[in-house]
Amino acid sequence: KKIIGFGIKGWVHSRVVLDKYKDRNDIFFISIGCPNIETPNKNHRAVKQIANKEILSKYLSTFDIFLYPTQGDTFGLIAAEAMSCGTPVVTYNTDALPEIVTHKKSGYIAKYENPDDLKNGIDYILNLPKEDYEGMCTEARIKVEKNFTLEKMYQEYLGLYKKLLLSSDNKR
Repeated sequence: KKIIGFGIKGWVHSRVVLDKYKDRNDIFFISIGCPNIETPNKNHRAVKQIANKEILSKYLSTFDIFLYPTQGDTFGLIAAEAMSCGTPVVTYNTDALPEIVTHKKSGYIAKYENPDDLKNGIDYILNLPKEDYEGMCTEARIKVEKNFTLEKMYQEYLGLYKKLLLSSDNKR
């Protein structure tokens, strides 16, 4: 079975996607963060929130796809975390997510608030030839390593602060 993971954020749209796959026995869904979620899809399990980073990374590494249908997010940390584990992300075209996920290279950017396009993204990734899927997984990890490591983000913030301080000194 292919395993698709998702969090509680965007549940309304995740549920629509789950319902579209309710008759498929080759796809299994795991939701993280709300153990009370119920759905008619018998191929779904809900687990409680995972605070342990090592256990969370094992879940994220196990997923074939991470579904993240957020309707708004300043950064999309969980998308970057999934990608750092080599898991492609299917998400909406909103906020910073198109900067994190590269369409059809490290995941799939669906039309905003369009669950049918989320399903298109899942189908697109699931139907990739094995070598193309593996390339997408590698690209997902590389994208995070190049752009979103702690050191990279630290340097970006430091550069911004220096620029702001210099700009402020020039105005005095």
